[in-house]
Amino acid sequence: MIFVRVLTAIMIYIFIMSYVDHIQKRKPHTYPNISFIIPCYNDGDSIEATIKSIYTCYDKSKFQLIIINDHSRDNSKEVIQKLQSEYEFLFIDQEKNTGKSVALNNAAEQAIHEIIIFIDADSLLNKDALNDILQRLEHEKNVVAVTCPYRPSNKWLLPIMQQIEYNVARFTSGSYNYRSSVLTLRWWCIGIYKKNFIEAGKFSINAISEDMDLALKLRELWHRAQQSLYTIETGVPYTYRSRYKQKIRRSSGGMQCLIKHFKTWIKNPIFVIFTTIFQVSLIMGTFYLIKNAISFGDFIEFSITLFNITTFKNGMNILWLIYGDNAVANTTKGLAFSTISLPYVIPLVTSFSTIRKILYIIPYSIIYIPIHSTVRLIGSIYGIKKYYNLKDHPNKQAR
Repeated sequence: MIFVRVLTAIMIYIFIMSYVDHIQKRKPHTYPNISFIIPCYNDGDSIEATIKSIYTCYDKSKFQLIIINDHSRDNSKEVIQKLQSEYEFLFIDQEKNTGKSVALNNAAEQAIHEIIIFIDADSLLNKDALNDILQRLEHEKNVVAVTCPYRPSNKWLLPIMQQIEYNVARFTSGSYNYRSSVLTLRWWCIGIYKKNFIEAGKFSINAISEDMDLALKLRELWHRAQQSLYTIETGVPYTYRSRYKQKIRRSSGGMQCLIKHFKTWIKNPIFVIFTTIFQVSLIMGTFYLIKNAISFGDFIEFSITLFNITTFKNGMNILWLIYGDNAVANTTKGLAFSTISLPYVIPLVTSFSTIRKILYIIPYSIIYIPIHSTVRLIGSIYGIKKYYNLKDHPNKQAR
């Protein structure tokens, strides 16, 4: 298929560009002063580990730590107050829930240093990621914000599928660094200059994907954002219901931002090409999921009728004559398509004993991607509907 060949060529380009950017030698950063901001909402079980990761990564005399509790309903407040006896930080306890954007905007007002790093309360920072963020901010021309991809901290099949999916996003965004700018930031870890954060209007309160909206507002001001290839560890949805809700929100938020900031991303040809291919993939994935579901339903119905009127052996022979060639062809196509995702599965293999993880390419390509495409398409349609709710002007401060 021509589409598969084009997709393969694009993936080769993505890997080359992201690798070229990653291996660039950058000067060591000068250990600038940093204001870390952790938003907390029902994160009583994980926030201590997040705080420890920050203290492990950086000299405590060089940073300010701000924790803002957005009126959590669990024991977060008690946990944070207890941690104040061990760690030094500013604790902002909001009397009512305002939402993540407003909470972070409020916390940013208390930041005393030039660089702010937002990190989620279920994410674990590491030295490699932090150093790369600071090096890019200090030494890359016009770069005012840097984000990091993630790897799931929780285990199970669904988080593994998400890790493969985000490996795709990780290398795709990395390829933008070399000649362009990433047009989305990642909530779980964002490093940004405070003055540019304020200049862009902070986080928009009406955006579904506030992180992507911030990246596009920065681009409208002719600033660049980059993504490190170093990952941080963070929690991901581990139930189908929570994953569905997250995917709908992110897909709709992405479409909302693309419509609102149309003039910005249309000026980035690489992003236009990738977005077009991605949307075509969504439509094709949804089409084949529905088509295969209908075909499978017809196959089951015919099989039941067939086995009611003949022997099992004769029934199997008839089924093979009717569906055999088609089944072989579909299986071959499925396996061929799976190889496209192979580069994104390989990072799962960390030693010879884990080489079996390459087999995750089969459920990812044949099951996860079609379902994922359908959900993303639903979310994109919802995002078109929600476009008119995104009214914040790039230079209007969101509060």
